[in-house]
Amino acid sequence: MFRRLPAYLFAPTPAVRPEGYRAYVLFSIGTISALFLHGCYTVLFWVSGVDEMVWFNLAVSFPAYIVGFLANRRGFHLGVMVLAALELIAHQILAVRYVGWEAGLQYYLLVIPCVAYYLPGGRWRVDGTVKLLMVLLATATFLGLLLWSRELRPVHAISPVLLDAVNYVGIVSIFLLLAFFAYNYSNAAETAERKLREEYARAEGLLHNILPVPIAERLKRGGGTIADGFSDASVLFADIVGFTGLSEKVSPQRLVALLNELFSEFDDLVAERGLEKIKTIGDAYMVASGIPSERPDHAEALVELALEMLAVAHRQGERLRCPFEMRIGINSGPVVAGVIGRRKFIYDLWGDSVNTAARMESHGVAGAVQVSQSTYDKLKGRYDFEPRGSIAIKGKGNMPVYVVRGRASEGGRS
Repeated sequence: MFRRLPAYLFAPTPAVRPEGYRAYVLFSIGTISALFLHGCYTVLFWVSGVDEMVWFNLAVSFPAYIVGFLANRRGFHLGVMVLAALELIAHQILAVRYVGWEAGLQYYLLVIPCVAYYLPGGRWRVDGTVKLLMVLLATATFLGLLLWSRELRPVHAISPVLLDAVNYVGIVSIFLLLAFFAYNYSNAAETAERKLREEYARAEGLLHNILPVPIAERLKRGGGTIADGFSDASVLFADIVGFTGLSEKVSPQRLVALLNELFSEFDDLVAERGLEKIKTIGDAYMVASGIPSERPDHAEALVELALEMLAVAHRQGERLRCPFEMRIGINSGPVVAGVIGRRKFIYDLWGDSVNTAARMESHGVAGAVQVSQSTYDKLKGRYDFEPRGSIAIKGKGNMPVYVVRGRASEGGRS
């Protein structure tokens, strides 16, 4: 029984909304503490001969906090606050009347503003008004008691020893209550700040996965359309050869797992080389070099990436017992880059150079890297190239193309 008691007292019931859990715990502790304190005061008042306060506690205070405890479990947190505030106000008025200002019981009124604004925002606008009214009523009561106590002699003149006991119980309990509120406010604030930092970091990570870091920073600062022109950059397109046939032979789960493993390794290679992944479309993979930050070795960096991608694809195919080959095309030249869309926006590239890079891939050779004349001109002498002659490119006519066979050896051909 006693092991289950904490769970009964503090575990939220189905009626408690998630945003009301803090208030639920507060009032669970508060109503139980109030019952204990009123028990202490009932004994002190009985010993002091203050029968009026004894009967008030028995007839009003105890039933009020028992009802408050049960109402709290049903999710009526605002009602519990109003009930507790009215009990406190009535209790302190009577306390000053019967035992005097010197007993210090009126300082319990300080608890009302703490309780009122400890509650979460309610579902109705009236919640805020009710909280404010309770705070104003407690303030007015405190000031009224202060003025009233100057002209009023208490009904009972209790002994200094018992008066000190009442004072000590009040001071200790009020300090503990205020410390409890301060601790919980501090803890709630720290928790909220930590979660905010975690969410911010998660949002930053997601944003940087979608956009290049410099572009993401510009987007956060605002400033309208993000569009840049680059006079010299390189673009890579990669595609799995025979992917449509492959997708018909393997299960959807295996197909997605294959693409995920393959493209994840590609992502790591891109990040290691400081390049920029633009997007994936189905089984196609697009990378750019020289944007959004310019670099003189953009073509070389992209060719190195392409050769590693071929090696990764070969290894993955063997490991998964699902052999496949990739076709990769690269072109160099001017491009336009920018962010488009309002939802699910994307950093994309446009221009003739991008179209030509796509044609280098679609007209390429399985298991090889094919480059355009412009990329060849930048890298000849550093790599072994195999000329394929001129091929017909849609919208461009015949264009000379080259297949990269690897880094050039001393005295090797170009």
